[in-house]
This record gives sequence, structure tokens and C-alpha cells, in this order.
Amino acid sequence: MEAVTCTACRISLASQEESKSHYKSEFHTYNLKRKLVKLDPVSYEVFLDKKSANSKVHNTTVEIKCAICNSTFRSQEKFDKHSLSHQQHTQSKPEIPFNPELTCLFCNTPSLEIQANLQHMMITHGFFIPDIEFVQDITKFLAYLHERVRIGILCLYCNNKGTHQFRDFLSLQQHMTDKQHCFLNTDEDEEEYAEFYTYPVEENQALVIQNLEVTHTGELKLENGNIIGTKEYRRYYKQYYRPRNQKHADVLAIMAEEYKNLAVRATWEPSDDQKAKGINQQKRDLVQGLKNNMLKHHFRKQTPK
Repeated sequence: MEAVTCTACRISLASQEESKSHYKSEFHTYNLKRKLVKLDPVSYEVFLDKKSANSKVHNTTVEIKCAICNSTFRSQEKFDKHSLSHQQHTQSKPEIPFNPELTCLFCNTPSLEIQANLQHMMITHGFFIPDIEFVQDITKFLAYLHERVRIGILCLYCNNKGTHQFRDFLSLQQHMTDKQHCFLNTDEDEEEYAEFYTYPVEENQALVIQNLEVTHTGELKLENGNIIGTKEYRRYYKQYYRPRNQKHADVLAIMAEEYKNLAVRATWEPSDDQKAKGINQQKRDLVQGLKNNMLKHHFRKQTPK
């Protein structure tokens, strides 16, 4: 059997089977590429040394860690690109410090002024602070509400009653917007928010109790006609709203007029089918009434015992 010579590797092969195996090897492919670029072939021992050195280089990984975001990169080029993009991102979007009185309680939208923040929460989420004119310090009140939402993870309305468990304040904010719980529950949490309010004391509240009269319901009737209730009827006393000043009354009158202008007056008239059903029902009622009122034709003579 004639020997086969590989011109790319400049070696002799003993048989056709050996030549087929050689042509599929990495050694032959490497020398063939060198021949295309007009380089001399290398021996099999030199090829193995180059392959071993190349594998060591690839197995050695260099990790570069970003000190800002803790990301890891395996080349200096990728790290430089990341540093440049991160620098541009921080320059284009400067970090805005968190300010409770200027941040929305429900979507974290920042505002430039407290009034703008309150208007945003009222228009976007329907949130308002009851009796805001009697609030001592609005900044402290808003800061407390943010602590309740962000740290306490408590809904402003339902207080997480039932099975509501939230993993963070973002999921709580989503709950309040989805369930329309974007308002304060003053019926149950009035005592919690009382420290932020200062209501004026009227003169008629400073009374000297004299000649008390106890009513039949157990209440105390004062000399001027006022009545001091008992704990038993507390639920009914709570149904009365706190008197509002003239300024608040004017605002309510204006808002009521706006609601009236925006309201759509709907008129309803029964359809023909409904009219027919009503007539048939009246006929059935009349027949049944006549049956119920029919007199008996036979009477049994009632004799005294």
C-alpha cells in the first residue's frame, strides 16, 4: 500500500485510513490555515505546545468588579464601557432625595411644593386630609403617613385587615390604588391622628355644671339645655359630624354645585313589556281579591247553648 503525503503538514501517512483520520484532525486544520496565509507548517509536538498554552490562557479568567453597582466583568474593555454608560446615566438622571411632604403616598411622584403634592394626590388618587385647616404641622403629618406606609406597611384605610400581607411598601401602594383605599379611615383611626389636630375650644364648652337633671334614658341634662350622653349611646353620638366653620361650608357649597353641574340626570320609563306585566298582575290581584271576599251561600243556624 502506497504511503500518502500531506502537503499542508509535510508528513507521510502509512495508509488511506490514517490519511482520512489525519485530514479531520485539528493538527491538519491548523497547518492548512497557516498554508493559506503562506506560513510554514509546524510539527505535531509544536502544535500540542501551542494548544496547551492557548487553553491555559482561556482558562485563566480576570474578574473586574464595579465599586458602584457590584457588577463583575471579565475584560477591561467591557468594564470601561460599563463605567462610561454608568457615568452618563448618573449625570443625566441625578438622584432626587426622598422628601415625605413632597412625595406622593401612592405612586412616589415627587413635587416641588407641598400644595402641588396635595393637589396631585387629590386629583390622581382622590386623597384628601380631613379638616386640613386644623392640622398643626402638615409636614409632620405627611411624614407620619409615609412612615405608616413605607415602614409599617399598613394600609391607610383597612389596616391590612383580613389576609392582606404585603412584602414591601410598593405592593401596599398597588393594593391601595387597586382597592381605592387612598384615603384616611377617620372613623376607626381618629384617635391615632388626633395629636396632629388642634380644634378651637368654643366658649359654651366651658360650663359649670349645676342643678343636673337625669333624663329617663340616663343622660344628664344641664341647666342651659345641653345633654351629656352615656357610653351606651356612643355609637349614635358618633353619627353627628363635627361643626364646620363658614369657610369650610362655603367650600362644600361650591363643590356641591360643581357636582350638581357634572351630574347626569337619568330618566326612566317602563317599557311596553313591563307595562303589560303590570296590567296582568293587577288583573290577577283583582280576581284573587274577589275570590277572597266572596260570601258563603250556606249558613249554619247558630243556637245558643
